Amino acid sequence: MSYAITKDFINFGNARSGQKIGTVKFIVAHDTGNPGSTAYANRNYFHNSQPSASAHTFIDDQFILEMIPVDVPEKAWHVQYQKPADNQLFGANANDAAIAVELCWGGGINFTEAYKRYVWYMSYLCIKFGLDPRKHIVSHKILDPQRRSDPDNALNRYGITFEQFINDVSIVYAAANHPLPSQLDQPSQFHVGERITLQNHESTFRIRVKAASLWYYDRPDWNAKKATVKAGEIFTVIETLIVNGSKMYKLKSGNYITANPQYVERI
Repeated sequence: MSYAITKDFINFGNARSGQKIGTVKFIVAHDTGNPGSTAYANRNYFHNSQPSASAHTFIDDQFILEMIPVDVPEKAWHVQYQKPADNQLFGANANDAAIAVELCWGGGINFTEAYKRYVWYMSYLCIKFGLDPRKHIVSHKILDPQRRSDPDNALNRYGITFEQFINDVSIVYAAANHPLPSQLDQPSQFHVGERITLQNHESTFRIRVKAASLWYYDRPDWNAKKATVKAGEIFTVIETLIVNGSKMYKLKSGNYITANPQYVERI
């Protein structure tokens, strides 16, 4: 199983400096601590308010939402520099060498769906950066025990220990038939570039064209116009992509069309 990864980056400012991470050495597991706050609600807060804090990714029951780049990793500000545990465990400050992932929970959020995405994404990151789930995922609580209790704070409310969470990540990691980091010879199977696959065939659905006429494309490239379709035409979507920052649907026919809800609708 795989899930959507939505990339909607916040503006540069206090929360996003644009400074690059040299080598990703570990992952810090967080939860928002704010029941009911969704991935996009958090992203919009950081985008608009620009506090001197941030995380790379927020996950709820609908979105795995990267608001600070992970593919070419930039720094996020998620663990205080004066805390010693990150250096003791990994030889680096979390802000300089770790990806920060926040779990959204509570309120109207379906925790089961959010948790599945959280587990999958952690496995995805481990494979992407050649990390071992049992060695290179650490809780914010471990790094700052005097001040923080996440993500145990959220997990424990639903009967899940941090150890169980790591075990779940390890199971998903193993199910990907991926070797341990020490055995890696090739780049990660999850490596992504400008074209970002969001959903696989498990998310197949149909759409109807709303616009009077609309371009469709023979490859995932906004310059690859092929022909036009008319209002009312119905297509089956087998994959959702982000191409140069905008969503595109891959159709069962092998062609592509915009996913902009102004022009197409799910049925």
